[in-house]
Amino acid sequence: MNIIIKSLKLHNFKKFKDFEIKFNDKYNVIIGDNESGKSTILQAIDLCLSGSNYKTESIGISELFNTETIDSFLSGTKEYDKIPIVSIEITTNDFGKYEYEGKKNSYNKNLYGVKMLVIPNDEYSEEIKEVLSKSGCHFPFEYFKIEFRTYADNAFNTYNKKIKHYFIDNTTINSETSMKEFTSNMYKAATDLRLRQKHLSEFRSIKQKFENEVLGDFNQDKDYKFKFHKSQKFDLENNLAIYDQGVSIWNKGKGKQTVIKTELAIDKKSENVDILLLEEPENHLSSNNMLKMIDNILNSVDQQMIITTHSNLILTRLELKNAYFIHTNNCIAFSSLDDETVNFFNKQTNSNLLQFILSNRAILIEGASEYILIETFYEKITGKQSFSEGTSIISINGLSFLRYLEIAEKLGIKVAVITDNDGNYAKNVQNKYSKYSLINNIGVFSDIDNVNSTFEIGLYNNNKIAIDNSTLTTTKDKISYMINNKSESAVRLLKMLEAKEIELVIPSYIKDAIEWIKK
Repeated sequence: MNIIIKSLKLHNFKKFKDFEIKFNDKYNVIIGDNESGKSTILQAIDLCLSGSNYKTESIGISELFNTETIDSFLSGTKEYDKIPIVSIEITTNDFGKYEYEGKKNSYNKNLYGVKMLVIPNDEYSEEIKEVLSKSGCHFPFEYFKIEFRTYADNAFNTYNKKIKHYFIDNTTINSETSMKEFTSNMYKAATDLRLRQKHLSEFRSIKQKFENEVLGDFNQDKDYKFKFHKSQKFDLENNLAIYDQGVSIWNKGKGKQTVIKTELAIDKKSENVDILLLEEPENHLSSNNMLKMIDNILNSVDQQMIITTHSNLILTRLELKNAYFIHTNNCIAFSSLDDETVNFFNKQTNSNLLQFILSNRAILIEGASEYILIETFYEKITGKQSFSEGTSIISINGLSFLRYLEIAEKLGIKVAVITDNDGNYAKNVQNKYSKYSLINNIGVFSDIDNVNSTFEIGLYNNNKIAIDNSTLTTTKDKISYMINNKSESAVRLLKMLEAKEIELVIPSYIKDAIEWIKK
């Protein structure tokens, strides 16, 4: 039976105080800006499922805690029974192993799953209390311990765990530790315990033969003798390497390593691979290789996959219905959005949506002419380029503003909408966007004068003398030209602005939007 992660719940783990995400049974594509927590989610799953104290301690217990939680505790009463702990809970489907089923979870329900806890070691309770009693004390990380437990409260570790996963982390893909761990995991997936024991016995026999027949003569009459290490660190699994067409994958490029590792992990012969975690595969892949890798993933029928990405190509190929958007500790599943919003984005290209999700702040505008001029307006008002301040300027159809605002509300993305009033400010702006009028991270900006019904008309009326006296067009009726040739007139105005042939007064609602988005 395939094992599937149904949900992940984090408490005080790194950037997350409290966080929960529920996964699809097959594909899961997590999208978010840098530092949004995508990698933290994969790392939490990897650490918990590994059952490895060594892996966790190598990161450092102090690095696992949410720093805001620690600061809050140290500035409070510092009571021992209120000391913060870290917990990672992974709830799975029912995979038939009773030792993983129980109520020892934060849901207090009979579920299947595992958890990792970073908790104070009660054997050192007096030492912890002594540290906390001192003024200006530090947090007693050194007196904490790591536990891996099932929901039935049974201990599990690297050797007796039942849930098999692989984490292909492209940030460490070339490191010796990462490569050895992957090779060992793939070897275990391709063999059962009986075969591995046979291989190990034969490997030790070969080493013993080499010691006796080759090193034996060399060691004669020497006080210090050369032999092989006997510890597990130097055993069979740690001496294996994976070769592709006669070349070790250690010597392949990072992109090729990503492809090979993914192919091996989703190989149908790897029956013990339940869950594949893949960190930003686009970092080292060309478009063609990425498409091949995605096709391999789509043709796989066995493993659950959780992938983080910035790539619109991956998002498109693995479908929006499998996407999760993450921003400042908020996470939403695309499938949880309003049905009309889901249908709208399913019919669109995803580049604007991806840019929006990856934005710290965004200005949404309606048409091409606004898009051509808005960056120049932004620089004039702020003295800086928009992207340098983490502000994205995205041109979309005005009818879709509400679709983007639904996402912005749930994720907390700061968004300024710049829209035409179309001759009726009350109806087309106030009433249309009334749902979002009290939401702090959303602002809607439009000219309140119904005469200035569109961007072009408002811009002209704010700069009538300057535009009429300009070389925008040889025709006398400049406003008609601007209305009938929106993009071309905007390009011409931009060139004149850059050549300092004209000075434009920026409409007040656009100025207000730019100043608001910066706050």
